[in-house]
Amino acid sequence: MRSIAPLLAVALLAGCASIDAQRSLAQAEVSLEGARAAGAEKLAPYEYTSAEALYQKAREENGRARYNDAVDHARRAARMADQARTQATGPRPEEK
Repeated sequence: MRSIAPLLAVALLAGCASIDAQRSLAQAEVSLEGARAAGAEKLAPYEYTSAEALYQKAREENGRARYNDAVDHARRAARMADQARTQATGPRPEEK
């Protein structure tokens, strides 16, 4: 019975990491959708494209069970998408 306890602990920790990765991916997806809705594809193309690339990398890392890397990439994707949305909804240079 003692040999099962360490295996159970490892399985529980892996499950938590997976949940964190899924939560971070979901947040990044919401942020990307907000940026897309704000027109960031055209109004903030660098930030939007970077956010999409980071999101895809996060999904890739998650698929490879590299949950910490997936969380890092997903959080960066969400931040970049939020920046893209902010830039897209801000004043345009011609409006100043």
